[in-house]
Amino acid sequence: MVSRDIGLFSGTAHTNTETQRRHLRYLELLRERLPSVELRVIVVGKSHKPAQENLCASGLILYGLNGHKIFQGLKLLALLYRLQSSARVAKLLLVTQVVYQEGVLTLAFAKLFGLRCVGQVHEDIFHSSSHERQQLSNFFSGLILPLFSGVRVVSKYLEENIRQRAPKLLVRSIPVAMELNEGELSSQACASKVDRVLFVGRFSPVKNLEFWINIATELKKLLPTTEFEWVGSGPLESKLFQQITAAGLQNSFTLSGFLTGEELKHAYQRASVFLLTSHSEGFGRVLVESLSYAVPVIAPRLPSTEFVIKDGVTGLLYDATDARVTAGFVAGLCEKLITDPQLRVQMGERSRADVLNRFSKQTLSRQWVDFLLESAG
Repeated sequence: MVSRDIGLFSGTAHTNTETQRRHLRYLELLRERLPSVELRVIVVGKSHKPAQENLCASGLILYGLNGHKIFQGLKLLALLYRLQSSARVAKLLLVTQVVYQEGVLTLAFAKLFGLRCVGQVHEDIFHSSSHERQQLSNFFSGLILPLFSGVRVVSKYLEENIRQRAPKLLVRSIPVAMELNEGELSSQACASKVDRVLFVGRFSPVKNLEFWINIATELKKLLPTTEFEWVGSGPLESKLFQQITAAGLQNSFTLSGFLTGEELKHAYQRASVFLLTSHSEGFGRVLVESLSYAVPVIAPRLPSTEFVIKDGVTGLLYDATDARVTAGFVAGLCEKLITDPQLRVQMGERSRADVLNRFSKQTLSRQWVDFLLESAG
């Protein structure tokens, strides 16, 4: 596998990260069918260092590639050649996390040596609102997708669009398996939360966080006690904080930075509403995470959000293309959930049951492994 997930190099000798546990789960499922299989992952953008011995012993072997993108590409091709030439590798299936940049190199290598290659699409490459820096990559991705042996996408919308363009291509909608909150939740605790609106994600243009701040400004007028929390970081952090300050909201905002594990869990538990304002989303992992904590979601109506959220049942969707949908309108949706604990709890309980049923890590992991084996032929 060629990956960008640097979380594979985190953890300790005794504690694995969620990303590592996910890949170990893939390996375990693969070995039910192929007992001697190994899972080797090349992590692009990460300096190489020895992986934990417990991972290597299990058959999950990691390689890191850093440096300038040109040199990363050369190192990638050299490493793929070494792995392909290895006597230990009887049959090699290449899997790439993206279908551009290093994905193109991996595909070209596979074609040159007669190997099968599986691509993955984790973002909405067809939505017209994809921001400009992504458009060229997305257009190019659409051209090369039919060249892969199979393509894994993260929503039915993407699967249907790709099938229309490449009817003969093997394509499946399989979201990334996540470790959702499956513990018991107290209805009383859900009902008695403080008035706090949460966002988790990258501070990038596609997230449309300027509009998020405008909503917060309007909501503060309706409910002066409301607090706001952002979890994450990104290139717009400084600019957005200036906008928060200009709106007089700095004392109501908590910028928590990048959180994982128990700290991220507590952020979800503190929230009464999760607000998303993105122009586009590939899948919406944070939506599923939020719903697993019985935190209702308010989000724009997008193919990806409609895949996760049942409007009026497990969350509330608004039409961002409607001129009548202003920041004040969305603030009113937030107020509706915050001020009605009974509605919030009912919606939260329904949403939690729904996502735990549809997006369990066991189900999605097995679907992904089955797809890999099908693609391998």
